[in-house]
Amino acid sequence: MANSSVSNGILVLLGLGLAAALGLPTRSHAADTLTLEEALAQAVEGNQAVRNSRYSVESAEGGLLSTRAIFEPQFTLSGDVNSSLNTQFFGSVPFDQNSSRLSASSGLSGQLATGTSYSATASYTRNDAEQIDFRSITTGNPDVIDSFSNRPQIRLGLTQEVLRGHRYAYNRRQIVEAQTSLTVAELQLKAQEQRTLRDAASAYWAWWSASESADIARERVSVAEEALRIGALQLEEGRVAPVDVSRLRTEVVRAKKALADAEQLAAESRDTLLVLIGRQPGEAVSTQDDVVPSLPAPPSPEAAMEAARNGNPDLVVLRQQVDQAAISLSMAKHALLPSLTLDGSATFSQVTNKVGDEDPTDANNRNLQGTATLTVPLGNRSARGEVARAAATEAQRRNELEGRERDVLAQVAKQARVLAIAEQQITLADQEVALAEETLKAEEARANVGRAVQRDVLEARVAVFDAKLQAAKARSDRQLAWIELQLLQGTLTVQSAVGK
Repeated sequence: MANSSVSNGILVLLGLGLAAALGLPTRSHAADTLTLEEALAQAVEGNQAVRNSRYSVESAEGGLLSTRAIFEPQFTLSGDVNSSLNTQFFGSVPFDQNSSRLSASSGLSGQLATGTSYSATASYTRNDAEQIDFRSITTGNPDVIDSFSNRPQIRLGLTQEVLRGHRYAYNRRQIVEAQTSLTVAELQLKAQEQRTLRDAASAYWAWWSASESADIARERVSVAEEALRIGALQLEEGRVAPVDVSRLRTEVVRAKKALADAEQLAAESRDTLLVLIGRQPGEAVSTQDDVVPSLPAPPSPEAAMEAARNGNPDLVVLRQQVDQAAISLSMAKHALLPSLTLDGSATFSQVTNKVGDEDPTDANNRNLQGTATLTVPLGNRSARGEVARAAATEAQRRNELEGRERDVLAQVAKQARVLAIAEQQITLADQEVALAEETLKAEEARANVGRAVQRDVLEARVAVFDAKLQAAKARSDRQLAWIELQLLQGTLTVQSAVGK
C-alpha cells in the first residue's frame, strides 16, 4: 500500500511538472513585438502633447521674428505728375496757360536700440508753366512764354533720447521678452518630451508587468487543471477523499478568474500605451523578451539632488522666468525717468528758375534746426504702478522657484532611496520564489506519504504563483523608479530609459 502511494505521488509530481512545463504559454508569437525603445521613439513623435509643444515653439519663433522688425528701417518712395490747361485773362485779353508739375521723393527712416530715431529724405520737384511776356504788353497782344523751375532737396533728421529710453536693454525689451518666450517654449518642449517618455515607459512597464501576470495566471490554470485531472483519477480509485477534489475544482475556478482579470488588465495596459504613442488601441502587439535590462548603479541622494538642481526641466523654466521678471523690474524702474529728447534736422536744397530765353538762375538754400523737449508726467502713477506690479511679479517668481526647488529635491532624494533598495527588493523577491518552490516540493512530498492534506499543497502552490507575481512587480518597480529619477534630474532620453 505504501509503494502504491509513493507511485501515485510520483505520478502526481510528474503530471504537475509536465503541466508546469507545458503550461508556460508565452505571449502570442503571432503578434508583433513592440520593444521599449520603439515605444518611446513613437511616443515622442506621435504624442499629441509633444506636437502641441512643438507648435508653441514655432509660434514663439514667429513672435521673435515679428518683434525684431521694430529696428528694421523703413523705405518710402513716392511720385506725382500733374498737368493742366487753363484759360487766363490779362485784363480783358484771354490767353491759354499750360502747366505741368513733376515731383518724386524717397526716404529712409528707423530707430536704433540706443534710443535714436533717424530719417533721410531726398526729393525733386520740377514745374513747367506758360506765363505772359510782360515786355509785349504794350503791343496790345501779349505773348506767352515758357518758364520752369526745379528744386532738388535733401533733409536729414535725428532724434535722441537722453534720459528715459537711452538704455539699450530698455529699447530691446520686446525682443528680449520674445527671446525669453522662445527659450521657455523650447524648455517646455524638452520637459514635455521627457514627461511623455516617462509616461510611455511607465505604461510600457505596467503592460509588461500585466503580461507577466497573465502568463503566470495561465501557468496557474494549467497546473490547476492537471492537478484536478489527476485528483479525479485518484478519486475514482478511492485514493483521495471527495473534499480534496472539491478543493482542486475550487482552485481551477480561482485560477481561471485570476487569469481573466490578468488578461483584462494586460489588454487595458496595452491599449493605454498604444494611445499614448499615437497608435490605434487593440493592435496585436506583444512586449519584448522577459529579460529586464540592467541599470547603472543608483546615485546617492546627494548626487541625485545636485543633478536635479541644475537639470530639472521645471526648475530651469522657473529660473528663466525669474530672470525675465528681474529684467522687467529693471526696465520698469528705468521708465520712472522723465523723457528728454534732442531733435536735430538739416535741409539742403537748390532752386533753379528759367523764364523764356533768359539764362537760368540758381539759389542754394540751407536750413538747420535743433530742439530739446522735456516731458515729465505729473504724479507718474502709471510708471510707479508698473514698478510695483513688476516687483510683485519678480518676488512671486522667486518664491515659486524656491518652493518648487524644495519639492523637487525632496522627490529626488526619495526616488534615489527607492531606486537604491529596488535591486534588493528584486533579490528578496527571487529568494521568496525559490523558498515558495521548495515549500511546495516539501508539501507535495509530505502529501505523497500521507503526512499532509491537499489543502496545504494548494496553499503552497498558490504561494509560488504569488511570489512570482511579486518578483515580476519588483522588476517593473525598479524600472519605473529609474525612469522617474531621470525625469526629475532632467536626463531622461530614449537611450537612458532602456538602460543604454
